[in-house]
Amino acid sequence: MSLDQDHKLVRLATVIPLDDLAQEFGCLYVPDLGRPGIPIHLMADLHLLKHTCGFLYEQVVRGCVKNP
Repeated sequence: MSLDQDHKLVRLATVIPLDDLAQEFGCLYVPDLGRPGIPIHLMADLHLLKHTCGFLYEQVVRGCVKNP
C-alpha cells in the first residue's frame, strides 16, 4: 500500500523543517534522565495531526497506538 502523495498530511510532511525542530527543541532533552524521549519529529507530527484534523488528544493517542 502506498501513500497518496496529494493528501494534505503527506504534502505537509514535505515542508516541515524537522532538522530545525530537532535543533530548537533538542536542548530540552536530557538523555540520562527518566525514560527515553519520544523523537521530536513524532511529537511534531502528532501535534500537527491533532490540530489539522481537529482531533482530541485522546483520539491522536489511540490512533497512534493502533496505527504506529
